[in-house]
Amino acid sequence: MAAGGTVAILDRPQSGDGNEFAPRFASDFSILACLGLTHHRLSIEWARIEPREGQRDAAAIEHSRAVPSAACDAGLSSWVCVHHFTLPVWFIKIGKDGFHDDHARSCYWARHAAFCAATFGDLIGFSYYSAHAVIRDLTFAPYPTGERVGPGGYVPWSEGLAFVLHRLADELPGRPLLVCEHGVGTDDDGWGREIRASSLGHVAHALADGIDVRGFFHWTAVDNYEWQHGFSILFGILDRDRTPRGLAELLAGYARPKRRK
Repeated sequence: MAAGGTVAILDRPQSGDGNEFAPRFASDFSILACLGLTHHRLSIEWARIEPREGQRDAAAIEHSRAVPSAACDAGLSSWVCVHHFTLPVWFIKIGKDGFHDDHARSCYWARHAAFCAATFGDLIGFSYYSAHAVIRDLTFAPYPTGERVGPGGYVPWSEGLAFVLHRLADELPGRPLLVCEHGVGTDDDGWGREIRASSLGHVAHALADGIDVRGFFHWTAVDNYEWQHGFSILFGILDRDRTPRGLAELLAGYARPKRRK
């Protein structure tokens, strides 16, 4: 705590303009399409859409419409993520951080989700990166034990993705599934490609088993700003100078067969 009882600002890397996707999205889509990719998952930022309760920002909505439109112009299909971490300040001040309040969830969040579904389309999937071991003292540790830990502090575990797909298929029979976020943060391109190839292989096996997997979205297109680590962990198909990594060829190889149909 800082003097006077206020919360001190944590020492986090400055994000600046991030990876500059906001002004460069159209050209980024052109690069991704040229690499042979066919789909792009994007996020709608509630804090920009509704900065004050009940008051929506027309310019932010127009920008959020322009992004998927530019993707379409480049030959990419867009999939919309309704919530990706950031929340309006007015929402988190309700009760205990917004989502802990029953009325906030059932009223304001439900209203926003309905607005996004009507305005942008919407399909709900899941994100998967890793699993954690729970120690007897209720602390967490990387899992599986003894495997290589990435710079984010976890083990990228492809087999876990298969477990999630099969469990959801068992618990939600007949429901289509979407892997809406999966990736590996590393500067070791070879290791990263190996992990992603293994994950995509498990998705292919799930499809062969009859599980209705509609898509797989890789995190991310361009190296991004991470809350805890700044720009130091590399997830992108492209670096921040928009230079493709070897990973691009792997992902395009899975996208191309569907593109030819």
